[in-house]
Amino acid sequence: MKVPLLLFAIAVLVLWPLSRSRALGFTLFRYTAVPTFVDSVHYNVKCDNGRIVIGRINTVSTLEPWLADRQREAAFFGAGWKGKFEAEDSVWVDAAYPSTWGPFRANIQDQKYLTDESRVWIVTSPAGLAALLAAAWPLMSITLGVRRRARRRRRERIGLCRKCGYDLRATPEAGGALLERCPECGTEAVRISD
Repeated sequence: MKVPLLLFAIAVLVLWPLSRSRALGFTLFRYTAVPTFVDSVHYNVKCDNGRIVIGRINTVSTLEPWLADRQREAAFFGAGWKGKFEAEDSVWVDAAYPSTWGPFRANIQDQKYLTDESRVWIVTSPAGLAALLAAAWPLMSITLGVRRRARRRRRERIGLCRKCGYDLRATPEAGGALLERCPECGTEAVRISD
């Protein structure tokens, strides 16, 4: 889970400056077509004008002439989930997202047109904040791992138990003999020479 989060954060930081004039993103979609209706589901993740936009749009088309167009579209893409990368003109409009919570914006609504019924669920956040939130756990984990390793190596170098820090030196002088096992936790002694 840490690697995908870190890759997401890096992708956001790369796309962020590029998204000022173009909306760049990925769409995962599926069409279900039967003679009386076409159901389409689209999941979107894109970077648009410095914001990350994540959404789900479910559209059901039932009336002619758009039903025939949607059926042709469904036949073209075929069954199952498909994905595509997109680059389009930036369309970010702050007013289109009526719900706000700090830097986050949301648009959750049901829309009914003459031919389609849609359920829209979109959440947005500033790209820098999304990258920071996605990278926080992996970077903290890497930092703590490096710190633990450095502490363990330091303990081994000066003759302490690498697990609990108990002094394993049998004599007070540096480089002297070590106990074979830690009397506190039972970990085998290891000496690393400088």
